[in-house]
Amino acid sequence: MSAPRGILARAWRRFRPRSLAGRILLVAVPVVLVFALLDPIVSALHLFGSALSAILAPLLRDPAGRLVAVCLALAIAAVLAVHLLRDRFRALRSGLLLRHHLEAMAHWLHGDARRARELWRAVARSRAPLPAEYRHVREHACLALARLALEAGDPGEATACVLRVHADALPDELRRLHAQLRARALVAMPESLPESTRRELELLVQRWPDDLVLLRLLRDRLAADGEHQHAAEVQERIWRAAEPAAAAQERDRLAQAWLAAAADRLAHDALDEAEAALAKAAGVDPQAAAASPLGGELRHRRGDLRGALRAWARVPGGAGIARAAAALDDCPEPPTPREILECTGTEGGLLLAARAFARAGDRRRALRAARRAARALGPSPTVAALVAEVLRLCGDGGAEEFAIQSLAHVADGR
Repeated sequence: MSAPRGILARAWRRFRPRSLAGRILLVAVPVVLVFALLDPIVSALHLFGSALSAILAPLLRDPAGRLVAVCLALAIAAVLAVHLLRDRFRALRSGLLLRHHLEAMAHWLHGDARRARELWRAVARSRAPLPAEYRHVREHACLALARLALEAGDPGEATACVLRVHADALPDELRRLHAQLRARALVAMPESLPESTRRELELLVQRWPDDLVLLRLLRDRLAADGEHQHAAEVQERIWRAAEPAAAAQERDRLAQAWLAAAADRLAHDALDEAEAALAKAAGVDPQAAAASPLGGELRHRRGDLRGALRAWARVPGGAGIARAAAALDDCPEPPTPREILECTGTEGGLLLAARAFARAGDRRRALRAARRAARALGPSPTVAALVAEVLRLCGDGGAEEFAIQSLAHVADGR
């Protein structure tokens, strides 16, 4: 660009007129040419002005004509004003629509659901132009109404609000919200079939595999259908996708889900699958797996009574002792008191050994072991029942009175 400009500058300096008359002529010639070209236009404007004055002159002489001219001028001015202010009026209406939407959100956050519902309904029904700042304000208002309907326990209204929104035209976040509300409304509808609900939830989870709302809904549906193993697998995905503040709670729930899957497999005599589920529960939370009586139940199903007693002895409370006592009652060749103590090594095992001593006729050892176990374990319905049984086997007439007193201590402790 600099080379052509330099050439033009040198040519101008070379050929420009040196005298004053030449410079005046250089300026006057273009001006004359411009006037010569504009003369037809000026003549046309003059003719138009003459014709307009000839038309308006008779009107302006008469008062009625002047009134017509004034009305005509006002109409032309109004048309021009509307044309010039149309964009501003549209911007005003769209801004008012966005303001109502934001006000509704503020009322909802402050707990005024009634006023928020009124404003969102006005936004959803409005035909005002969409604001350039947020083109999906009506769809968002419909989804907000669906949320309020779900909170009010009206899944039918929520479904109607969701169906008014076309999800294909929404951005990703609103599309995800649309899927969440659709799934929640489907689950809450009493007329929904479990199979169709589950199928719809699985499709939505395939679309958003890390969405915690959809995953939780699918987990609850699977658990309600008895698919505990699949529910535990979904809960594992929830645990891995959960925020750090809720990770511990979701981990505990995952352990309980695998324990429920193990119990379900045991109920169907699928011992290998039950053992795998117990192993996964122990991998998630070893304490929760050890505190469950399912480990002992699995060993008992496999014919390992001593292993079952060892597992039941680690169960806190009276559930493990009660199950071990029932297993010993069903055993055709129960172990000796010494073998029971070697398997368990706990106060609960000592109480079971006391019962075994009493059944074997060793009254002294039975009473001594029962007293030590009762002091260590404290009052509970299971301990009271087993100690009362030992006393009854030993010929002690105060067995029923002891059981009643123990149960009274339990009730006072609650």
